[in-house]
Amino acid sequence: MIKTILFVAYTAMIPAVPLYGVVHYTKNNDRIRKTVCIGLFALQCLISIGAIVSRLGS
Repeated sequence: MIKTILFVAYTAMIPAVPLYGVVHYTKNNDRIRKTVCIGLFALQCLISIGAIVSRLGS
């Protein structure tokens, strides 16, 4: 039970890295890198959701 809770918490925190990139590049007015970070954030959210659903389903 505790392993599942820790896994879900860790997996949910992973998309925070590209989200930080969005904030950082917004301050620096770097539009291309900001757009890339938004795409990475969306992709990482999908991967994380898939991993959580896969873990809870088994």
